[in-house]
Amino acid sequence: LVVATRFSPYQKRQDLLVEALGLLQGRQPFHVTMIGSGATRDDVAHRRDALGLTRAIEIVPFMAQERLWQTMAQADLLCHPCDYEGVSKVILEAMMLGLPVLASDVAPLPDYVIEGETGFRVANTPEAWAERLLAIAADKSVLSPVSDRARAFVEARYAVERNLELYAERFAALAAA
Repeated sequence: LVVATRFSPYQKRQDLLVEALGLLQGRQPFHVTMIGSGATRDDVAHRRDALGLTRAIEIVPFMAQERLWQTMAQADLLCHPCDYEGVSKVILEAMMLGLPVLASDVAPLPDYVIEGETGFRVANTPEAWAERLLAIAADKSVLSPVSDRARAFVEARYAVERNLELYAERFAALAAA
């Protein structure tokens, strides 16, 4: 699993994932790479250590884009626990790289992490995260079709050329008004 986002007390919830993984100890093997920095990083690391997950959860600082993509390419799932989000660059990158996404079920993520179509969403409790991770691990056959649809979705909705055309159209309409 990969988590790549800042450790922010007002938005990001790596703590939910750590607690969920604590519930999975001995039930499902896993390795998590958390990438980022921020105010709650030390708290998350202390909780990880208290739960005996030091070997299972690696916390590393932000990395160069190419290395991030390499790390994501080696993972099975991008996890994105949060209390709220905008249009997440790392989620869209994961989708383009063919890395399935499991994200918190918070607005506006349902607009692009469409349950069972382009990714998976989960309620923001450790128990829900643990259950969902177990379900995904039990049926990995769902990952490839979701990845394929996610990539097609991002290519259709977030392609640079398409967005430049939309910007130009909207700017021209505003200028004409």
